Amino acid sequence: MREILLLMRVHTRNTLGFNKAIHGKSRGEKTKMVLFACLLALVGLLLLGVSTLYSAMIAYSLHETNAPLILLPAIMMAVSSCIALFTTIYKAGGILFAFRDYDLLMALPLRSKTVVLSRICILYSMNILFTLVVMVPAGAVYAVMVSPPLWFYLFFVLTLFLLPVVPILIATVISTLVTAATARFRRKNALNLVFTMTIMVAVIFGSMNMGAAMENIADFGSALMRIVDRVYPLTGVYTRAVCQGDLLSFALFVGISLVAMAVYVWVVGRKFGVLHSLLTGVGARSNYKLTRLKQGSPGAALCKKEVRRYFSSPVYVLNTGIGLELMTVFSIAVTFLGTGQLEEILDVPMLGSLVGSVAPLFISLFVTMTYTTACSISLEGKNFWLLRSLPIATRTVLWSKIALNLLLILPVVALNAVILAIGLRADALQTALLFFTPAAYALFISVIGQLLNLLFPNFGWTNETAVIKQSAPAFLTMLAGFLGIAAVGFSLFAFRQYGLPLVLAIATLALFVVAFGLIAVLHTWGVRKFEKL
Repeated sequence: MREILLLMRVHTRNTLGFNKAIHGKSRGEKTKMVLFACLLALVGLLLLGVSTLYSAMIAYSLHETNAPLILLPAIMMAVSSCIALFTTIYKAGGILFAFRDYDLLMALPLRSKTVVLSRICILYSMNILFTLVVMVPAGAVYAVMVSPPLWFYLFFVLTLFLLPVVPILIATVISTLVTAATARFRRKNALNLVFTMTIMVAVIFGSMNMGAAMENIADFGSALMRIVDRVYPLTGVYTRAVCQGDLLSFALFVGISLVAMAVYVWVVGRKFGVLHSLLTGVGARSNYKLTRLKQGSPGAALCKKEVRRYFSSPVYVLNTGIGLELMTVFSIAVTFLGTGQLEEILDVPMLGSLVGSVAPLFISLFVTMTYTTACSISLEGKNFWLLRSLPIATRTVLWSKIALNLLLILPVVALNAVILAIGLRADALQTALLFFTPAAYALFISVIGQLLNLLFPNFGWTNETAVIKQSAPAFLTMLAGFLGIAAVGFSLFAFRQYGLPLVLAIATLALFVVAFGLIAVLHTWGVRKFEKL
C-alpha cells in the first residue's frame, strides 16, 4: 500500500506542478500555485451549489408527479457513473499504458500488479471528486425530504467511495479493446477516434430518444426507474441497498466492486508488459520511396507540424474536439426536428421563439470547448528546446499554434452556420451572427489559451493527458470561455428590450475588441515570456 501511495503522490505532484512550486526558488511560481488552488476551491464550491440546486429541482419534480423520491439517489448515481465512464474512456489508455515513464517504473523493484493498481487509483482519484460533487448534495436533499433511518447514512457513506470503481473498470476495458482492435492498422489513431466518437454520438442520440419516449409512458416513476436501470444495471442494487436497507443488495454491490477490481488488477498485472507493447507499438512502412522535397514558408511548416501532432493523439482530439461534434449534433437536431418539436422534447417553454436569436451563443458555447492553444506549448515537453532554437520569429511560432485552433473551429462553424440558417430560416443579420459570434469566441479562446499556457507551462509531464485535460491552462481557458458566454448571455437578458440580434451584434463587436487587445498582449508580454522559457 505504501508503494501505491508513493507512486500516486509522485504522479500528482508532477501533474499539478507541486514540485516546482514547493522546491523552486521563484516566489511567483508559489503565488500562482496558491491562487490556482484558491480558484479550484471556489469552482468546487460553485459546482456543489449547482449540484444541490439540480438535486432539489429533481426532487421537487418527482414530488409534483407523485413519483417515489427513491428515484433521486438512483438518477444521480447513474449520472455520476456515466460521467466516470465517459470521462475515463478516452484517458484510460494514456494513464494506464501509454505513460512516458513506463521504462523507469518497470525498472524499479515493483510488481506489475502494484504499478497497475497505482494507475487505477490515479483514475479513481480523478473521478471520485465528480462523484462526491454529484452524490453528496443528492444524499443531503433526499435525507431532508424523506428523513430516512440511521442505516441510510451508514450505507450511503460506505457505498459512496465504491461508486466509480465499476464504471472506471468498464471504461478501461472499452478503451483497451478499441485500442487493441485498431493497433494493427496503419491509421490506428484515426480508427480509434472514429470508434470512440461513434460511441459518444450514439449515447447522445440514445439519451434524446429516451427523453422523447417518456411522453408515451403513463407511469412516470416506474418508467424512469426502468430507464435508469437500463443505463446502469447496478443502479437497482445500489438503490435497494442504500434506500431500502437490503443487506443482501449492499453485500452484492460491495462484492461486485471489490471482486471486479481484484480480477482486473490480477489479469492486467500478469499481462501488463504484453498489453503495453501491443497498445503502444508503432508500425513502420516498408515501401518508403524517396520523392521530391517540397519547400514552404516556416509558418506553414510549423502549422503542418501542429496539425500532425494534433491528429496523432486520440486523447488530444477527443478532449478538444468533442465540442465541435456536439455543435454539429445540435445543428442537425434543430434543423431536422424543428424548434417546436425540440421545445417539446426538452420541455423548455418559449424555446422555439428564442432559438433563432440565441443559436449563435449556443454554437459559441461548443466553440469554447476547443482549446488546443491551452496545452500546445506544454505538449512540446522535453523537445521544447528544439522549437526555441529554430531561427524563426517568436510570433510565427505562437501564431502557428493559434492557427491550429482556428483551422479546427472556423470550417465547422461555417458548416453549422449554413445548416442552422437553412433550418431556422434566418434573416441576413441572424445568418451573419451565426458565423461571426462563434468566430469571435474562437479568436478569444485561442489567444487567451495561448497566454495561459505561457503563464503555466508544464514540460515535465509523463502523460499527455496531464496537460491536455488536467492542467491549469486547460481549466482556466474553459472557465474563461464559459464566463465569456455568461457575460454575453446576461447582456442579452439585461438589454432584451433593444432586440436580441442587435444586442448580440454589439456584444460580438465588443468580444472582437477584447480578442485584439489580448493579441496585443501576446505580441508583447507573450513574446518575452516565450523567449524566457
